[in-house]
Amino acid sequence: MPPPARRATGRALAAVALLPLVLSGCPHHSAPAVPLFAACAVPAGGWAPDEDRAAYALRLAGPVLQAGDGDAPDGCFAVWEGFLGADLGAGADAFWLRMADGAGRAWIVGVEIPGLARPFDAGATAAVDLDLAVEHSLPGGPILRPGRVAPLALSGGLVLRDAAGATLAWIGDGYPGIDAALLPASVAIARGEVAYRRGDSCGKFQGYDADVTAGGQTVSVPYGETREVGPFVVLHGGLDEITDVALACRYSVFAFGRARFAGVAVP
Repeated sequence: MPPPARRATGRALAAVALLPLVLSGCPHHSAPAVPLFAACAVPAGGWAPDEDRAAYALRLAGPVLQAGDGDAPDGCFAVWEGFLGADLGAGADAFWLRMADGAGRAWIVGVEIPGLARPFDAGATAAVDLDLAVEHSLPGGPILRPGRVAPLALSGGLVLRDAAGATLAWIGDGYPGIDAALLPASVAIARGEVAYRRGDSCGKFQGYDADVTAGGQTVSVPYGETREVGPFVVLHGGLDEITDVALACRYSVFAFGRARFAGVAVP
């Protein structure tokens, strides 16, 4: 698990970022529980102070230099700009790989998906595609925290492949939907039936089941559940939108929707 200082920092950032929501009196909308998963990437040794972390497309292919289970080195899961998916810290399913990019720079990549054990040891050949975009504003305006604009809208995708090019796992995470280009070529995700509706002082919310296509097969995956779809076990991590936002909450993270899915190759 991450050191207490990291977890405290993450909570502090979240508290400041959601301050407008608290001040407006808008409660968090209820939704069914969802599986949690995440991926992260950080240069070995950490980011240089002047590096732009707002968006990057990381392409790693070659030998795994080091590998381990649990929390990743260099604060990979704790870097605010560095992860996609849920802000988990690192739990029981987390693992990490150290690999070099085409320029020889070493990177730490962390992955945590329920049911996915670390697939590589040091010396194995792997390929990782990780795309991340950090949006520093929300519809209607930015959310501020001391000294900068809070990067609340994190979106991107992860694809993890073996030496033969077979996809072992993937994550897609986006506002308000997932960019299809970040998913494996055989995967498509479409909105299904409404799974829940709720109204509160912030507005009207609803979430959806998903029609997931993979390997030529289409299966309805209920909100928050897991289903086998073609070659993957697909985890529905949420497909939500706000259909009517109150003026007092227009600057909150809930002012637009989110889609979050993951897949693990069927054994």
